[in-house]
Amino acid sequence: MDHTRLIMRKRRHNFAAWCTSYARMSRTSRWVVLLLAALFCATARAEQPELAAVGVYESQGILGKGGSSVVAILDAGVDASHPALIGRELLLADFCGAGSVDDGAGGAGHGTGVLSILVGQSGSFLGAAPDAAYISVRAMVSGSVYAQATFADALFFAARNGANVVNLSIGYAVSDPENDKAGLILDYVAAKWGVLGVIAAGNDADSAYRQTPSGAYSAIAVGAVDATYAKVAGFSDRTLASDPRSKPDLVAPGVNVMAAAANWETSADYYAATGTSFAAPIVAGVAAQMASFGTDHFLSTSPSLLRSILMTCATKVLSDDGSTWTPRSSTYDAANDVWTIGRPLDDQQGAGRLDALAAALVYSRQTSRSMPFVGW
Repeated sequence: MDHTRLIMRKRRHNFAAWCTSYARMSRTSRWVVLLLAALFCATARAEQPELAAVGVYESQGILGKGGSSVVAILDAGVDASHPALIGRELLLADFCGAGSVDDGAGGAGHGTGVLSILVGQSGSFLGAAPDAAYISVRAMVSGSVYAQATFADALFFAARNGANVVNLSIGYAVSDPENDKAGLILDYVAAKWGVLGVIAAGNDADSAYRQTPSGAYSAIAVGAVDATYAKVAGFSDRTLASDPRSKPDLVAPGVNVMAAAANWETSADYYAATGTSFAAPIVAGVAAQMASFGTDHFLSTSPSLLRSILMTCATKVLSDDGSTWTPRSSTYDAANDVWTIGRPLDDQQGAGRLDALAAALVYSRQTSRSMPFVGW
């Protein structure tokens, strides 16, 4: 008898013995066993607290886990052999001449961590859209700076191969964001192929608008909240007084977010990651849930609609100093207790913190005949 058959025989014997023991139990003992089993199943769920805090798993219950969507990540490559990512890749490509699609070769594991939050799934880990297929395009050797031509080629590759959502946890400061080519390319891809860009706002407590490509009109720039989930993180990029437009658009958990490690073969499988790089894929994952649900139910998956719903459903949190948020360009008439709002978005958090459950409820109530109003 070979080893596999021996194991199966032992398993059948153990299961039969367990059934005999269960049959001999009193009714009360059986109820105790069933209750303990239910509690074990509940506690064994591989949910991450950072994602649970913004309703990601509740939205999965409504929209599903992204099985009909394709997400793309433009980064320094990914380790597609990680247990949370293996077998899920649709395409892996190198557009920067690194000679490898693996971020362990110079990328320090950044892409692997980001992608795991977006689509990861294992016995101890569950990402935002774990059933989605993914495209990984290596657009840089390391760091977060890329060539404009490489960026365009990489983004077009993802769009032409069916990506619904693209996550870009990359960027650098530019002097003329209104005419920045990366932002304009993102807007073009959104209009031509219907691809929603979700971008990390940056980690310098500086202008998110002047970061490329987070300043793109059509994309969602994502800042970070701290480990309490109730306050903007001090490092998260924001809108400066000199900026003509508000960015970021949303904030999401970005401190101590569990992410897959590229060196998992020799160290721990996961680590606690911090930065807007790891807040962006949480939002991108919810957008992928929406795109998948929309595809299955013949609803619009327009980037402007998804962006509008995600922003409209956001929840305001405290500013990084603990103060209550205030709208931009606002004036207060104390005599009549009336605020006049010039710009509705907050300098630090945009529309507010992601509320995935609220977005799922709003989007799932659309019909194939409805013409939704785009609010933002």
